[in-house]
Amino acid sequence: MSVVLSLSAFAMIVLGGLFSVAALIPFAMANDDPACGPLVRNGLLQLPAYVGLWVWLVLGVRRALRAAHEVSPGGGALAWLVYAGGVVVTMAAFFALAKIDLVIAERRRGNR
Repeated sequence: MSVVLSLSAFAMIVLGGLFSVAALIPFAMANDDPACGPLVRNGLLQLPAYVGLWVWLVLGVRRALRAAHEVSPGGGALAWLVYAGGVVVTMAAFFALAKIDLVIAERRRGNR
Protein backbone atom coordinates (compact mmCIF):
# COMPACT_ATOMS: atom_id res chain seq x y z
CA MET A 1 0.00 0.00 0.00
CA SER A 2 1.42 3.35 -0.97
CA VAL A 3 2.15 5.60 2.00
CA VAL A 4 1.23 8.81 0.20
CA LEU A 5 -2.15 7.48 -0.92
CA SER A 6 -2.82 6.12 2.57
CA LEU A 7 -2.07 9.55 4.01
CA SER A 8 -4.38 11.05 1.42
CA ALA A 9 -7.19 8.74 2.56
CA PHE A 10 -6.48 9.60 6.21
CA ALA A 11 -6.47 13.33 5.45
CA MET A 12 -9.75 12.94 3.59
CA ILE A 13 -11.29 11.18 6.58
CA VAL A 14 -10.14 13.91 8.97
CA LEU A 15 -10.92 16.94 6.82
CA GLY A 16 -14.12 15.53 5.36
CA GLY A 17 -15.32 14.46 8.79
CA LEU A 18 -14.64 17.90 10.25
CA PHE A 19 -16.42 19.56 7.33
CA SER A 20 -19.41 17.25 7.66
CA VAL A 21 -19.70 17.92 11.39
CA ALA A 22 -19.30 21.67 10.85
CA ALA A 23 -22.06 21.52 8.22
CA LEU A 24 -24.54 20.84 11.01
CA ILE A 25 -24.39 24.51 12.02
CA PRO A 26 -25.71 26.08 8.78
CA PHE A 27 -28.23 23.27 8.35
CA ALA A 28 -29.57 23.93 11.85
CA MET A 29 -29.59 27.70 11.27
CA ALA A 30 -31.70 27.24 8.14
CA ASN A 31 -34.56 26.01 10.34
CA ASP A 32 -34.70 29.37 12.18
CA ASP A 33 -35.24 31.53 9.11
CA PRO A 34 -38.84 32.78 9.26
CA ALA A 35 -38.98 33.23 5.49
CA CYS A 36 -38.04 29.64 4.68
CA GLY A 37 -40.47 27.17 3.24
CA PRO A 38 -41.95 24.17 5.03
CA LEU A 39 -39.43 21.65 3.67
CA VAL A 40 -36.49 23.60 5.09
CA ARG A 41 -38.31 24.55 8.29
CA ASN A 42 -39.08 20.90 9.07
CA GLY A 43 -35.61 19.64 8.09
CA LEU A 44 -36.79 17.57 5.15
CA LEU A 45 -34.10 19.01 2.88
CA GLN A 46 -31.31 19.16 5.46
CA LEU A 47 -31.35 15.48 6.36
CA PRO A 48 -30.79 14.12 2.82
CA ALA A 49 -28.13 16.76 2.17
CA TYR A 50 -26.31 15.90 5.40
CA VAL A 51 -26.44 12.19 4.65
CA GLY A 52 -25.22 12.98 1.13
CA LEU A 53 -22.12 14.68 2.54
CA TRP A 54 -21.21 11.54 4.47
CA VAL A 55 -21.95 9.28 1.49
CA TRP A 56 -19.59 11.26 -0.74
CA LEU A 57 -16.94 11.14 1.98
CA VAL A 58 -17.20 7.36 2.18
CA LEU A 59 -17.06 7.04 -1.61
CA GLY A 60 -13.99 9.29 -1.78
CA VAL A 61 -12.19 7.37 0.96
CA ARG A 62 -13.03 4.05 -0.70
CA ARG A 63 -11.59 5.37 -3.97
CA ALA A 64 -8.43 6.56 -2.17
CA LEU A 65 -7.93 3.19 -0.48
CA ARG A 66 -8.56 1.36 -3.74
CA ALA A 67 -5.96 3.59 -5.41
CA ALA A 68 -3.52 2.85 -2.59
CA HIS A 69 -3.85 -0.89 -3.19
CA GLU A 70 -3.56 -0.50 -6.97
CA VAL A 71 -0.79 2.11 -6.67
CA SER A 72 -2.37 4.19 -9.40
CA PRO A 73 -0.69 7.57 -9.94
CA GLY A 74 -3.83 9.70 -10.19
CA GLY A 75 -5.90 7.73 -7.70
CA GLY A 76 -5.48 10.14 -4.82
CA ALA A 77 -6.47 13.11 -6.92
CA LEU A 78 -9.45 11.22 -8.29
CA ALA A 79 -10.55 10.36 -4.75
CA TRP A 80 -10.46 14.03 -3.73
CA LEU A 81 -12.31 14.91 -6.92
CA VAL A 82 -15.04 12.37 -6.11
CA TYR A 83 -15.44 13.81 -2.60
CA ALA A 84 -15.23 17.52 -3.49
CA GLY A 85 -17.42 17.11 -6.57
CA GLY A 86 -20.00 15.23 -4.56
CA VAL A 87 -20.07 17.95 -1.92
CA VAL A 88 -20.54 20.62 -4.58
CA VAL A 89 -23.37 18.68 -6.25
CA THR A 90 -25.06 17.98 -2.91
CA MET A 91 -24.89 21.57 -1.71
CA ALA A 92 -26.00 22.96 -5.09
CA ALA A 93 -29.00 20.65 -5.07
CA PHE A 94 -29.80 21.61 -1.48
CA PHE A 95 -29.69 25.34 -2.17
CA ALA A 96 -31.66 25.01 -5.41
CA LEU A 97 -34.40 22.98 -3.71
CA ALA A 98 -34.41 25.38 -0.74
CA LYS A 99 -34.87 28.31 -3.13
CA ILE A 100 -37.74 26.52 -4.89
CA ASP A 101 -39.29 25.79 -1.50
CA LEU A 102 -38.94 29.46 -0.53
CA VAL A 103 -40.58 30.69 -3.75
CA ILE A 104 -43.50 28.29 -3.32
CA ALA A 105 -43.94 29.34 0.32
CA GLU A 106 -43.91 33.04 -0.66
CA ARG A 107 -46.54 32.46 -3.34
CA ARG A 108 -48.75 30.62 -0.86
CA ARG A 109 -48.38 33.44 1.65
CA GLY A 110 -49.30 35.94 -1.05
CA ASN A 111 -52.43 34.02 -2.02
CA ARG A 112 -53.84 34.16 1.51
